Amino acid sequence: MAALPVGRILAAQLLITLLCMAGVFYDWNLGLSAAAGGALCLFPNALAAWSLFRKDRARGIRDEQRRMHRAWAIRWLGTLLGLGLIFGFYREVQPLALFAAYAAAQATHLIGHLSFKN
Repeated sequence: MAALPVGRILAAQLLITLLCMAGVFYDWNLGLSAAAGGALCLFPNALAAWSLFRKDRARGIRDEQRRMHRAWAIRWLGTLLGLGLIFGFYREVQPLALFAAYAAAQATHLIGHLSFKN
């Protein structure tokens, strides 16, 4: 998957998440919240990319549309499930750090489509 532009976008999201985690040197909860925000963006995107670009090929346009809709549903449901888990189990979460890291990783996803064109 690393040869695909999607793989490069996911690698860039991982790099942004690791950079946002540098806040752990300032405050442990800040860095952990930033890591959770980056993971909140990275893991559902990776699952959606895996679902969309599996080896089995679509047999037609309807299969391709169904596959794209399934990938978007996985992405949104994964994000909502992740938010529920983070806010449900991690009581010391810092929402600003969480959403800032999520937004930074998501911006990488959006900007990556412009940067990685062949």
